[in-house]
Amino acid sequence: MKTINLQVIVILLITIQTYSQSFYEKGYFISISGEKIECLIENENWIKTPSKFSYKKAEGFEKEQKDKNEVLEFGIYDKIKFISTTVLIDNSSKDFEQNGSKRNPIFIKEKLFLEVLIEGAANLYYCSFNGFPRYFYKTDQEGITQLIYKEYFDEKKSLILKNNLYQQQLYSKLSCNAIKVKPNNIKYDKYSLINYFLEYNECKKVPSKNYWQSKDQKEKIWNRFNLSLKLGIMNPNFKIE
Repeated sequence: MKTINLQVIVILLITIQTYSQSFYEKGYFISISGEKIECLIENENWIKTPSKFSYKKAEGFEKEQKDKNEVLEFGIYDKIKFISTTVLIDNSSKDFEQNGSKRNPIFIKEKLFLEVLIEGAANLYYCSFNGFPRYFYKTDQEGITQLIYKEYFDEKKSLILKNNLYQQQLYSKLSCNAIKVKPNNIKYDKYSLINYFLEYNECKKVPSKNYWQSKDQKEKIWNRFNLSLKLGIMNPNFKIE
């Protein structure tokens, strides 16, 4: 029978709780008029894309909030950055019955906070929308554009199919000879896309600013703990010691 020490679980839970707690860190926001305001931003370790954020002007001041319509961007220095922008975004739902057999995205115009993952010759952005991850890119030649990935139901074949248009977008808009990984091998996830954009910027000889590095380690800890715990609990011979 496999066992797991209760002390280990407690330590891991305390570690995760520490990561999940929100606290104030040195940051800023840029107002609609373009003024940059130094402040303390409440770091909520955002998993879902926020529509607002909390801040204090300084220690001892009252907590205040701003939303996506009141700022151009906000961030915590060297850790995380969000921009407020209006984009065309796929409004497809997780409900295949609602989407039907529509292969193409259903675009709507929406004002959102986009999390900046990579900045360089090409920028990579992320947001969660309708329960789906959405990724966007921007270059000097093109404004913020969604990388398209969509799952849809083919009634004739009774299969869930995938529209991987993002791979064609990477090939036509963000290709460079020195990139080793081909666009058709890139998955629609943070790690694959971040690595691709880092390679692209390096190929273009433009330094990348990687905002995901500090969050990356925390997500790995969380994912590994979750997987280990789930596998243990699912095991009929599992007991807590």
